[in-house]
Amino acid sequence: MASKLTGIRFFIFNALAGLGVALLFLSAAELVARSLLPFPLTSITTYQAYADVTYFHRPNSLGYEVSPLDEFKPVRLEYDDAGFRRLNKGIRTHSGNDVVVLLGDSFVEARQVESEWTSAGILQNKFPNKRIINAGCSGYTSTTEFLLLKHRVLNLKPKDIFLFFSFNDYADNFWYFGGYYKQKNIFDTARPDQSYLPTVYKERFETLDNWFFIHSAIYAYLKKLTRPEYVISEWKDVANSTYFNDSPKNVNKKTSQMSEIEMEILNFTHQGILEMASLAMQAGSQFHVVIIPLPPQVNKDEWATGKRIFGYARDSIVRERIYQDRLLEFLAKNNINAIDLLPEFEKNSQDGRRMYLDFDGHFSTDGNRVVAAVLEDKIKWSR
Repeated sequence: MASKLTGIRFFIFNALAGLGVALLFLSAAELVARSLLPFPLTSITTYQAYADVTYFHRPNSLGYEVSPLDEFKPVRLEYDDAGFRRLNKGIRTHSGNDVVVLLGDSFVEARQVESEWTSAGILQNKFPNKRIINAGCSGYTSTTEFLLLKHRVLNLKPKDIFLFFSFNDYADNFWYFGGYYKQKNIFDTARPDQSYLPTVYKERFETLDNWFFIHSAIYAYLKKLTRPEYVISEWKDVANSTYFNDSPKNVNKKTSQMSEIEMEILNFTHQGILEMASLAMQAGSQFHVVIIPLPPQVNKDEWATGKRIFGYARDSIVRERIYQDRLLEFLAKNNINAIDLLPEFEKNSQDGRRMYLDFDGHFSTDGNRVVAAVLEDKIKWSR
């Protein structure tokens, strides 16, 4: 009996000793990983669920954008007390008719470039006596942009609102959380369906995966190593699913060839533009829609890695401009100011400069400069 107890104690001692050694090893590895990590932990995630806009950035939060393929150095992201991306420090801001808002998704937020080189940051330097608002948020589309405009932007009394329309806005309205386009009354009530939207967004940003990612440098490194494969796999799953998810090709599909549900998504998305234009008009703001081109439309070399990896390298349809022509016709019919970026992008990429990042697909620093130059003229001549 005594020898049996001794054996059990010996086993427990060895197990505890082994556990202690493992914890010491993990602690040492964690410290080393933290010293090498190019961004501080607990600051990578800035998004939070909100009932009025579904989700947005936490006020006064700090984050970092890290390229899965090291296309750019880790970018430090700061957000102000309203959750908008903070622009150049030391710039005096104003209110009233001096406010200009850039509203849109990740193309506006521009997490891939330093704040002063985003289109909003460049414009703030150009117009120090105006207040330029970067109201971009990754993953936003006409639904969430409408909610943000109504609940958090119009109270700034902006003189000009530039809505950036991205070719993937249709896909996002179809894809995200059961389909925004199914929320038929969202533009009437200006509130998401409380039965599911805040819940799923809360789950999205408060998962165990996110907790480990912002608390463990080892886990962050593992995610960084596997992220390219994960991103590519996830994107291909979306591209291979139905309707507007295969954005680069489906947005250039002729209207006569669209299915009933594709037309429903198209009309819902365009309705969002009309609703935002109406809100802006009622508030006395000038409203402009900035149309973002597909990278292959600019020239054959844009987004070369992305086209190859995601299977668009040989698809000539992604270079057509059915998407722009249809949207321009819709905007003209409804007397909405339209700004097509494609001509300026084509002109400025002829000397070898790239408007988009090769894999990531968002605006490069040069792309942001061109956007700022286009908007600069509009702001100068705006009433």
